[in-house]
Amino acid sequence: MCATEMPQLTWRNAERKRLFCCGASLCKGCFDETAQKVASSAVDDGSAEDVPSCPQCSGSLLMSDSVQMERLREHAEAGKAWAQYELGSRCESGNQGVTQELADAAYWYELANDQGYPLAPASLGACLLIGWEGTEKDYARAKKVLLPAAKKGDARAQRYLAQIFDGGLGVPPSQSDSILWLERAAEQGFAQGQADLGYMFEHGRGVTRSMKTARKWYKLAADQGERNAQFLLGGLLLNTKGERSLPTAMRLCRMAASQAHLDAIETLIQMETNLKRSCSHCRGFKEGLTRCSRCKAAYYCGSDCQMAHWKAGHAQDCCDSGPDCSHLLAMATGTSN
Repeated sequence: MCATEMPQLTWRNAERKRLFCCGASLCKGCFDETAQKVASSAVDDGSAEDVPSCPQCSGSLLMSDSVQMERLREHAEAGKAWAQYELGSRCESGNQGVTQELADAAYWYELANDQGYPLAPASLGACLLIGWEGTEKDYARAKKVLLPAAKKGDARAQRYLAQIFDGGLGVPPSQSDSILWLERAAEQGFAQGQADLGYMFEHGRGVTRSMKTARKWYKLAADQGERNAQFLLGGLLLNTKGERSLPTAMRLCRMAASQAHLDAIETLIQMETNLKRSCSHCRGFKEGLTRCSRCKAAYYCGSDCQMAHWKAGHAQDCCDSGPDCSHLLAMATGTSN
């Protein structure tokens, strides 16, 4: 098991994981293997010799969530930067046994940042941009925190810095500076930066408007599972390619909706409500239309219309429908059981 010789920690390096017993650093492969053994031991209620132990401190790795949090806090309070950052992340998201509290997240991020922890500046900068209950947003300090990290290549910091310049947050608005930092983030493969850059090209903000370039950046981000890019790409396809892109656009919208993208959920509700009113081929209005079982984006009043529509081009346009979002739509419309 590897517990040493870890790659340099950067925004893109998600390969390093920590064990909370002593803070041992493992590669993702070894961590996942260890976690699987721990899970199996917990299910089997194994004896002490069956419980995996830490490769560094030999302590038991089978511990409850509350014990994990206790150990994490101990490491953070002892000044371990990785633990301070991890605790800040949990406070920000409200996950894994911690109450969501942005002020606490900023506190722990700042301690980690003061020790030069590479991931901390972008997270701290985001907190300063958002602000939290009882405090002001601090744009000037956010820029001061983010700029050095952005110059070192942190794509998350570059994206937040782009937002500062685009919105004129404590600085004179500068779309050229915003584009500069977004391009740096996007070219590193950062999905959210790619989605933001696609939006700038779609709407001509700081760049010459280009649907082709917007589509390129949206697709790169969407292929990584970035939900906003999936939603925006679907809309762009409909606006530029028309009805024949409907199956693909709805698939993208479902992919975004399955990740709780609220605009995508609302758009799906509206699209499906409108589509089921008329036949996709003859345009006739009729109750009880039959839906294409594959793409779920076309409705027909009978088999003749379905066959004619297939021959007229739906054979090329039809695609997999994407994830089933019917339960989300039912919840949103209040029709769930």
